[in-house]
Amino acid sequence: MAIWPCGVNYTFQFSSRDSGTPVEDVDFINSDGMTMNKLLQEANPRMTLFTGSSKIVDKLAYDLNGRIKVEDAGFDWKILRPDVHKVDYVSWVCDQDAYACIGQKCLTQSLLFVHENWKNSSLMSHLNHLAGRRTLDNLTIGSVLRVITEAMLDNK
Repeated sequence: MAIWPCGVNYTFQFSSRDSGTPVEDVDFINSDGMTMNKLLQEANPRMTLFTGSSKIVDKLAYDLNGRIKVEDAGFDWKILRPDVHKVDYVSWVCDQDAYACIGQKCLTQSLLFVHENWKNSSLMSHLNHLAGRRTLDNLTIGSVLRVITEAMLDNK
């Protein structure tokens, strides 16, 4: 399991390079926390984007003199590469990743990047159909449920 985030990051960087992003615009470093902290302190970056625990955020804010931006609960991307296949299944997975983890922002798909090869497939119509089935009546609209739940708690 520890290699999975590394694999996702590597795949994103590989796809970015294939799409024309200059190689020198991204640094990919796979390491443990102590090693990365030392590297950041030595490199003295202008800004660091971090998603993680508040304990580590506090340490990084101190070590990097406040030059840190914090993502509060994850920002998960899904990237569909050029190989179009299993459109029904891919549509279902995208829909599940976007909506099935009600209230779990750190697990929910935030952004979908789609290679142009997918535009001639039925992906978007499948996604529209699947998303269109979600309603408050069947309790499948997570963000609406969260807002309503917070509003109900505020009234107590």
